[in-house]
Amino acid sequence: MQQVPDTVARPETGTLPVLLGAIADHIPVTAIDEVWIFPPHRVGRAESVVAVVSAFEDGADRRRIFTARCTVVREPKGPGTVQREVAEEGSAPAERLGRLIEGVLRRLGDELPTAPPRQVRVGGDAARWEAVLGELESGAAVSG
Repeated sequence: MQQVPDTVARPETGTLPVLLGAIADHIPVTAIDEVWIFPPHRVGRAESVVAVVSAFEDGADRRRIFTARCTVVREPKGPGTVQREVAEEGSAPAERLGRLIEGVLRRLGDELPTAPPRQVRVGGDAARWEAVLGELESGAAVSG
């Protein structure tokens, strides 16, 4: 499992755009097939958001699965911090992707809010990824 933690001082934006930025920093956008984005949830001064990403693997019939987390901790006095983490969970043939995603979601367990995730198909299309980012910046609902 590859795990890439990243901590940045002074959060300038909400958790979801920061999370998607972390994903694009660690997975080429042209490799991203689908993203399941869970609603942000708050615990104390921290707001956290989780996504599950399927990415194309060599050979069109396989997908690599990643989890990505972003937590913004806002301090009452002084700068807050942003913690970003992207971890590879495994790979599977595309037809077994649903089962693999279910297993990842079970392992994440209590870290997820009870609301279902938004599923966004990117299909390796950089223009589609940019459209998703634009929808988030404008506050529009992200279309699947």
